[in-house]
Amino acid sequence: MKKLTEITAIFLAAVLIVGVFCSCSNKSNYEGPGGGYYNAGQYSDTPEELSVDNLTDARGIFYGELNVSQQEIYEDIISQIINKKEEYILRDCTQEDAQTAYDAIEREHPEFFWLANGNRLTETTGGEISEITITPHYFDTDFQEYMDMFDETVSKVISIAEEVPEDDLEIEKVLYIHDYLIDNTEYDTDSSYAIGNEESFIPATTAYGALINKSAVCSGYSAAFHMIMNMLGIECGRTTGEKIDGESHEWNYIAVDGEYYFVDVTWDDPVSNDSDKDNLSYEFFAITTEELLLTHKIDDEQLVPDCNGTEYDYYKMNDLYFDYYDFDSVALVIEEKASEGKVSIKFSTQEEADKAYKDLFDNKRIFSISNNDGFFGGSVKYSKGSSGLVINIYTE
Repeated sequence: MKKLTEITAIFLAAVLIVGVFCSCSNKSNYEGPGGGYYNAGQYSDTPEELSVDNLTDARGIFYGELNVSQQEIYEDIISQIINKKEEYILRDCTQEDAQTAYDAIEREHPEFFWLANGNRLTETTGGEISEITITPHYFDTDFQEYMDMFDETVSKVISIAEEVPEDDLEIEKVLYIHDYLIDNTEYDTDSSYAIGNEESFIPATTAYGALINKSAVCSGYSAAFHMIMNMLGIECGRTTGEKIDGESHEWNYIAVDGEYYFVDVTWDDPVSNDSDKDNLSYEFFAITTEELLLTHKIDDEQLVPDCNGTEYDYYKMNDLYFDYYDFDSVALVIEEKASEGKVSIKFSTQEEADKAYKDLFDNKRIFSISNNDGFFGGSVKYSKGSSGLVINIYTE
């Protein structure tokens, strides 16, 4: 959803008022993990008791880029939001610092989804008193309705997080939530066409849409994933950009065991007219920056960690990954997995995947591999993933 941008200025006696509807401030790329940006105990084991505090206490890489004054403003605004103030009043700060802190909160706290609609910043100066008021743009939605949606979304996030097995490894918790969102959320095609309408609030762009309405666009998927990761104490953030074809898009990054990975839940839940086909995918689960850039473009001037982790690539974890194409090795995996109805395999490069694709399907060697019914018949369903690295074979 586009944010509103409007600049007005009014001079009244000794009072100066400047109003601004604005978007996120510019940021440089983030270099990598660490840096002491996070609460010491937050990104570790799942807290014993889950509450809204697990969300509102989260501090990420945007917070880490703020100076001391901006961090104090950040905390002040958070406190006012928690107390359900309709606008946020600040003293002894500059407009620039106030806006920078506000933007950092919007990036790190998807539970405060009304912040993403833009805002009006007003500075009032009279004598020695200077006061800044930040008013989020609520469109035509009643403020109390936003608060009710907030409470409902937080309750849902807590209930989902409580269902995650406590003894699972951290990456398995991430995978659980990835699958949960895909199983319980439909992509909202109608709302995707409505984005850009600056006169109305679109729930599908928020975690509320994904978790309560169970219908969302990419920003709703990524916001819901971000919220649940924060609730579980797993470092996470959102990244904006475009598909290679130029359409705007949003997805997540996570940190597991000190390494960063990208996760695009939306693209792992593809829209299909084939209701009988298993569309749940792991092509964009825990991938590197290099892999992401085969299909995505990252917006400039935002904080984005260098995602170079490889240990938790889904295909590597499940012995479905090949550095090089070898028919015998690939055939063995297809035979072992055929009873599951779908086999997805991944290669290190598009070149190796193309070799496999040509040999298995153009040369028809797929028919010499046994499936759960003996051998593939005269036809077989297959597809190549968006990245060109993954091949999907439907065995039933």
